[in-house]
Amino acid sequence: MTGTVDYLSDGERTYAIHNGHSYLGNITGSGCTLGTTIAAFLAVHKEDRLLAALSGILMYEIAAEQAAVRGRSDLLFDSFSILNLVMSRKT
Repeated sequence: MTGTVDYLSDGERTYAIHNGHSYLGNITGSGCTLGTTIAAFLAVHKEDRLLAALSGILMYEIAAEQAAVRGRSDLLFDSFSILNLVMSRKT
């Protein structure tokens, strides 16, 4: 679950994230979906877990912003579409 501002830290570095949409709090399973999104990023970016988690959160919250423009029913579809695109571009 995310709020207006999300803080992410590993104890040394801290990021304030100002993305997302209030719709996230009204969609059942959005927190679980965010967790699996972060886990996917952690699986492919093991060198820096903080940046992996940050990337997953940003992808998810930007997808929420974009979905909100079209209507909240598109939120999860947009998230998975973007995640599929990111995961298909292995570095």
